[in-house]
Amino acid sequence: MTTDSFQAKLVHLMFEEQALKTPHRNAVIQGNEAISYIELNELSNKLSHHLLALGVEKGDSIGICFYPCINTLVCILAILKIGAAYVPFDPMSPSERLMLISNQLDNLKYIITNPETHDYFSSDKKQITLTDDFFNHIKNCSNKNPDINIDESKICYIVFTSGTTGIPKAVAVKHKGWSNLLNWFKEKYKLDSESNNVLVSSFGFDISQRSMLSSLYIGSTLIISESKHFDPILIGELINKHHAKTLHLAPSSLYSIIENWEDVNSLPSLRYLFIGGEALSVPRISNWALNESRICHFIHQYGVAECTDVATSYTMNDFSSYLDNGIPLGETVSNCNIHVLNEELNPVNIGEAGELVITGDSIGAGYINNSELNSERFIKIKVGSKSINAYRTGDYARVRNDREIICIGRKDNQIKIRGILTNLSDIESIVKSSNNEIKEAIVVPYDETESDTRLCIFLYTDIDEYSRPEIKKIKNSIINKLPKHMIPNKFQWVDSFPLTTNGKVNRSALLNLITLD
Repeated sequence: MTTDSFQAKLVHLMFEEQALKTPHRNAVIQGNEAISYIELNELSNKLSHHLLALGVEKGDSIGICFYPCINTLVCILAILKIGAAYVPFDPMSPSERLMLISNQLDNLKYIITNPETHDYFSSDKKQITLTDDFFNHIKNCSNKNPDINIDESKICYIVFTSGTTGIPKAVAVKHKGWSNLLNWFKEKYKLDSESNNVLVSSFGFDISQRSMLSSLYIGSTLIISESKHFDPILIGELINKHHAKTLHLAPSSLYSIIENWEDVNSLPSLRYLFIGGEALSVPRISNWALNESRICHFIHQYGVAECTDVATSYTMNDFSSYLDNGIPLGETVSNCNIHVLNEELNPVNIGEAGELVITGDSIGAGYINNSELNSERFIKIKVGSKSINAYRTGDYARVRNDREIICIGRKDNQIKIRGILTNLSDIESIVKSSNNEIKEAIVVPYDETESDTRLCIFLYTDIDEYSRPEIKKIKNSIINKLPKHMIPNKFQWVDSFPLTTNGKVNRSALLNLITLD
């Protein structure tokens, strides 16, 4: 555990300091538009005073729904400055989903939209629509920082994560955890005003909150694409044009960038790839990772939205070992700790597996309007003689003999096949390790009945269709490595994996791709 008695400044306060230090540095760039730190601070102040005049109070929540742009940062900062919590609504989401998640928030005071997204919500939701007339209307508001004291234990933003019931869960993140995380990034990786960053993930993703605000926290420049959709070619061009050093992204997005920019040296300014959000396929990053002249670091990170996005961080070096042994979780974020516990919430022995449990400053404020799930996941555990707050992640890990911790998959990635509890991640790992040409493998259960469940495994490779390994050969290579009930019924090649708007593999969409005999 890394403990730091230094209390990080809240995110908006750190931004205000940066605006004083470097008022004329570009804070955000999108296409031909740019806004300096001082301009961004003053415009967000005007909006914050307008929100106060509308009756927004500390503890209220305010939605934001439009594609990422300069005004996105104006709105986020304005909301934080008055002690409200912002809620990123992804404009790429279907309108029914937007309705569903917005109805979960009792204290949603307003939703900030623009003309393009104004009609995405029902008429009973109060909206503030950003137009030229609106900005003319607030131009006479004060441009001074609001003098509002904000408790670090209060909520700063709310994101939605997928629920096992199909209903998204509203996750509340505290100021204390968020500022602690961004300050840790700054200090751990020596990020500074030259550490420009390109926003890669979609707006509603928790990685995006870190990606957007980390730049403003350290005083560098955030670059936002003009495209509404993820475009790996454009991302690479923006990296080169603005000499970006960092990217925060999910593995699926990284694969696309690597496949379109095959030589890491074609993006020479890159120094840090902060990778998280889903399992990383080591073979799919080998084109970059094994380049001897590479100076860009692969930082593999583990965490959950409920605990401020990132809990652990590991700099990858020995890539060949990860194929057989997995990627260690590495060190914890400052003022955070992880535990591998058994069903009785006691530490497991070396070599054993258990559930990952997180403690420390990163623990969020819980799920909104979901007391049953809060009592199940946000718990107390005993560490020494103390009883402390903790979060049960639902992820399982194993403690190796060298005491490194390896995440081995989701608890909810387990199903029963013929009455036997089976972890689908184990099947995927064995199949990937069976043939070097297989870069990714994902198992999807189908035709599930009480007596049996069939499995389809989707395979991806970066070689052409006619050179792919024979399915029969792959199946024969795993027969002696897996029990019979874990051998997939179908093996199916895909040219790419369907992604969610958050850049993760869309396992539900894979069901529609299964070709039944």
